[in-house]
Amino acid sequence: MSIKPTLPALRSLHKFSNQPGWDEIDKLFQAELTKAYEFLAESRDEVALRQAQGRVQFIRDFQAMVREAPRLLEKLKDSSL
Repeated sequence: MSIKPTLPALRSLHKFSNQPGWDEIDKLFQAELTKAYEFLAESRDEVALRQAQGRVQFIRDFQAMVREAPRLLEKLKDSSL
């Protein structure tokens, strides 16, 4: 993502991603990624391609932030000592 998440945002991501229903949200993102990749492979419209690339980038960045939240929180905790 183009901005760094705040500490409260990281905490929220970490908390929500550990909730029982999070797997369904992750599946939703994965389905959207699959759809966007298929669109990228088939489309010839330059504007639509750029929009789909942006969608893919956002989803991938968001998923990476969710995965990295525990490590970043630990790092921030260590640096605040």
